[in-house]
Amino acid sequence: MQSCLRRRPTRRCTILVTVWSCLAVVLFYLRANRNTNHPKMADLSLSANLLNSHFYWPILDVVQRARIYPDGKQFVDMVLKHPIDEVIKDFELRGLSTKSNKEDIAKFVEDNYLPAGSDVKAVVPPDWQPDSINRLAESLAKEPAMANWVQSLHKLWRSLAKEAILSSSSIPHLSSLIMPSGTDSNWFIVPGGRFRELFYWDTYWTMQGLAVSGMHSTMKSILNIMLAFVTQLGYIPNCNRVYCLNRSQPPMLCLMFETYLKATNDMAFLRENYHLLEREYDWWMSERTSTVVIDYKYSYAMNHYGSTESSRPRPESYREDWETASGSGEPEHIYAELAAACESGQDFSSRWMAKPDSLASVETSHIVPVDLNAIMHRNEQLLSEWAGLLGFKAKMHLYADSAEIRINAIRNVLWNNATGCWFDWHLEKQAPVSNRFYASNLVPLFTGSTHSPETTVPQVLDYLDKSGALVYPAGVPFSLSGNQSHQQWDFPNVWPPYQHMLVTGLANTSNKRARQLARRLATGWLRAGLAAWRRDGVMHEKYDCRLADGGAGSGGEYASQIGFGWTNGAVLDLLSKGLLD
Repeated sequence: MQSCLRRRPTRRCTILVTVWSCLAVVLFYLRANRNTNHPKMADLSLSANLLNSHFYWPILDVVQRARIYPDGKQFVDMVLKHPIDEVIKDFELRGLSTKSNKEDIAKFVEDNYLPAGSDVKAVVPPDWQPDSINRLAESLAKEPAMANWVQSLHKLWRSLAKEAILSSSSIPHLSSLIMPSGTDSNWFIVPGGRFRELFYWDTYWTMQGLAVSGMHSTMKSILNIMLAFVTQLGYIPNCNRVYCLNRSQPPMLCLMFETYLKATNDMAFLRENYHLLEREYDWWMSERTSTVVIDYKYSYAMNHYGSTESSRPRPESYREDWETASGSGEPEHIYAELAAACESGQDFSSRWMAKPDSLASVETSHIVPVDLNAIMHRNEQLLSEWAGLLGFKAKMHLYADSAEIRINAIRNVLWNNATGCWFDWHLEKQAPVSNRFYASNLVPLFTGSTHSPETTVPQVLDYLDKSGALVYPAGVPFSLSGNQSHQQWDFPNVWPPYQHMLVTGLANTSNKRARQLARRLATGWLRAGLAAWRRDGVMHEKYDCRLADGGAGSGGEYASQIGFGWTNGAVLDLLSKGLLD
């Protein structure tokens, strides 16, 4: 079948490919639907008060539109002082509305809510040891500033570790923070800044750093929380807040497991939880899959982002979403597409917008993303590999077949041979979304999803040379399309996840030119980050590609944050791989 896909199809070959593709789609959906009775979110160990605490929409509408706080997330992360029924009664007695005096609304909030952050407390991870980073620091002895930076990043895990406070005399389950039942783990590593909770895909890069720091128990504790979410929901939410339950994030759970297993070889943990890795994969195949047909001959089940029950503004960005959708005539559609963009982790980017200057044109769920399907391909590879190690021979072949089908889909749908790169696909237009540069287009290098690497990698390198994305001193920007959108996932921002995936992907090839480029890109980004650290004493969520001295990124709904979990992890991992020149 592989040979049929590589040469011009004859009529017989076309029939075979079409039959094979149809069987592939059936295979995907049969497997995806074998666990259809996923527990609903009410099955979480939450009270009704918790589910409703910040979803009494009249209160949310009045408070968020009054601009009590510059950042709407601050309000939905506050903790109720009283049961929700009492708060609603007080709200109604005061007669508050969107026309009320701002000071009166602020007084209502002050009387009924504790500050944001009251539902977590600092905790020192039990496996944090001051000297566990010494080997990496010593390898950088010729660069004392870099070695000191590594020691400082290692110490930051203590300030980013938080323990959930879900029930006490003062906080009787009145927080938007949620923890799944079925696990004793109630502490985790947060990104930092306004992000006081566990975020799904961020944690992959956090775990890269935890592995370098030798914090294997912390890694396992966080994995147990995520696995418990899969047990109860079938998926992992965007973050462990009530308002994020309507969406997930890029499915990095298997890749996190891979990182943990490389550090520990804990095969018993894998055997115990393999079925949950399958279950999350099944959720993505049943809830986030559409069929793509190419030239009326090739049919593939491919993944995209989406959301559920998203007919209203996001609570944490209520005002911004309400303003974006106002006057559109289809606000519910826009709200759903904005939530889908949040599921991608890229909120927001011109990548998801039909018109780069209009966020209201967001169409995330209509796009088949390169990076998501590359990640799914890697998941299939890992599930096959682990099934073999665990003695599940039928599953080993099942996922190996899925991976082969997926890489054919990535090649036939997303690869542009003339340009030498992969591009997102538009489901309705049945064509590439655009030929614009996005760092996400290069993720197949990271996941090992390149067909014929000996010819594909040189083509990608030529594409990169011509793209204009390699000329900046502090790394590769996520896009080159920032002047119109003014979104944070556009130019000039360099985002640690995609910098790490690009550098790692290039370094993992057998191509000398690619490996040299990996070192150059890693060195520029690392030295810019060090310069910012030495000047400001902070780690940024994102950086400005134009600033060799490590300036913070900009744009979007909120100010650039510091902390920062995925940045720290990406830095430690790249340094541990010896990619600094």
